[in-house]
Amino acid sequence: MAAPVHTITETVEKTFTETAPAPPPVTVTQGPPPPAAQFGDGPYLVGTDITPGEYKSDGPGPGGMCYWARLSDSAGNDIIANNLTEGPTRLTAVAGEYLEVSGCTFATT
Repeated sequence: MAAPVHTITETVEKTFTETAPAPPPVTVTQGPPPPAAQFGDGPYLVGTDITPGEYKSDGPGPGGMCYWARLSDSAGNDIIANNLTEGPTRLTAVAGEYLEVSGCTFATT
């Protein structure tokens, strides 16, 4: 007599873990800051450092003087227009020109 046959069924689960490569680094390039709409003492290139347009100043502090000059070059050799005042003043900043300011703060009108 033959021995009884037993059927054994076995389920095998296999789990694989795979590590994905790291994503490439992200480079964020930030452009230059926008031109200022308000500025004080210093030299400026209009259109790069400050926005072209009309500006006004309440004038200098007590006893002070406010000076501004529109210049055709950064060396200040060619003055297009300028003003020295003890009170409120206005100016027009033209793209491509240089502007020198001393003693006061200007803001867009």
